[in-house]
Amino acid sequence: MSDVLLGMHMLQTEDEPSVFGAWRQRARAKLTELERELLVLAPPIGYSPDFSLRPRR
Repeated sequence: MSDVLLGMHMLQTEDEPSVFGAWRQRARAKLTELERELLVLAPPIGYSPDFSLRPRR
C-alpha cells in the first residue's frame, strides 16, 4: 500500500522531472475522472496514514 501512496504523491508533484516526468505524463493521461478525484485523499504534503503497517506495541 505504501507504494501506491507514494505513486499518488508523485503524480501530484513536479519533483524529479528527469526521472519521473515521462511516467507522470503517461500516467496522468490515463487517469479517469474518479481516479483524479481520489488523489485528493492522498495529498503530497503533510501526514498520510499508512494502514499497511502494524501498530507499534
